[in-house]
Amino acid sequence: MNGPQKLHRHDRDGIFRRSDGKYGFSLAYFGQRIRKTGFDTYKEAAEARTLAESQLKNEGRFSNSRERCLTFNEVAAAYLEAVKPTVAPSTWTRYRELLAHLQWCFGARPIVALFHGDVEHYRDRRKAEFHPAKNVRRLVSPAEVNRELAVGRQLFNFATTNAWVKVNPFEDGKQLREPRVTRYLELHELRALLEALPDDLRPLAWVAVMTGIRKSDLLAATWGQVKLETHQLGLVQRKTKEPLMVELERSVVDTLRALWEQRMRRPPSERGSHVFVDRHGRPLKEFGRLRRQYAKAVEKSGLSGVGFHTLRHTTGSQLKAAGYDLLDIQKILGHKSYQATLRYVAVGNDQVKRAVEGLGKRLRGASEGLIVQPSSKTTDESSEKEGQKAAFTDEKLPG
Repeated sequence: MNGPQKLHRHDRDGIFRRSDGKYGFSLAYFGQRIRKTGFDTYKEAAEARTLAESQLKNEGRFSNSRERCLTFNEVAAAYLEAVKPTVAPSTWTRYRELLAHLQWCFGARPIVALFHGDVEHYRDRRKAEFHPAKNVRRLVSPAEVNRELAVGRQLFNFATTNAWVKVNPFEDGKQLREPRVTRYLELHELRALLEALPDDLRPLAWVAVMTGIRKSDLLAATWGQVKLETHQLGLVQRKTKEPLMVELERSVVDTLRALWEQRMRRPPSERGSHVFVDRHGRPLKEFGRLRRQYAKAVEKSGLSGVGFHTLRHTTGSQLKAAGYDLLDIQKILGHKSYQATLRYVAVGNDQVKRAVEGLGKRLRGASEGLIVQPSSKTTDESSEKEGQKAAFTDEKLPG
């Protein structure tokens, strides 16, 4: 920036005289023009111009301070830097992707020169936007546009908190209507997807659909969080920062035991702490090979509209189809909704255990012959009654 922006006066002092002898004023600021005429004297026109300039200042549209003239790109960079420590890496990456579209449109414009009409124009044009990098025109879903507007509103809230601008042009904007369709997998679709996945990604997908845990939380899970002796997985959700104790169904425990045995067969230098790793023992990443292979498996299985998060929708939908209470499902999925109800209604662990066991009976057939099993069955009824209490260490497998 080259210092504070100034009003552009179209003639000396912004005052002019019409041919009929009346006076008027004209001032422009970043595309906004204020022009009024009909004043009897030069003094009246000058006072009206001063008042109009003052109104721009009060609205945060004009300022003599350097900070108020930050561009959209500069504020976006500051916003991403500020929120990075407070959100999950995947959420931060999503914010950056959403802001990229807004930056392409508003990047070099000062934030004080962004108006509500500009946002509405962006919203209407974004539905069928021309992509300059790919030289193609593609349809954008209403949900995608609404998410972009939402992150723009958050960015301007951040700017108003820092006194860089007083008006949020994204506030109270009309959103596009989103179709409310929840995609989940039926039993035959789930089996087709599992068959199409590579061997090292299949356990991740199975644990995801059997527990409802988010992908980011599964990829961050370590063996220190797994309690196979009690069939539990304790973690802190990266999205909500809330702790969650997940009850593990027997087929999930068998899958985790098999992964543990595979880990112990590797050289000590390749025994990492992460539960879900690739064929070389390296932790799976949220992007890259996992995303590519999952997309290929979806295409190979003939499915459509299926992402990794669809597995979480499948967990909730199948539990609901099995007749379980919404409060039980909420506790399994770790949702923060119904909090007011949960203050008065206690959901016991026995109910949660019955729910996950019912999910196992309903979906276990999809993994038959596909999910690797441990060399010796240790989750039968006799071992469950014994309830071994050995500590979970690298040297000894519990349970």
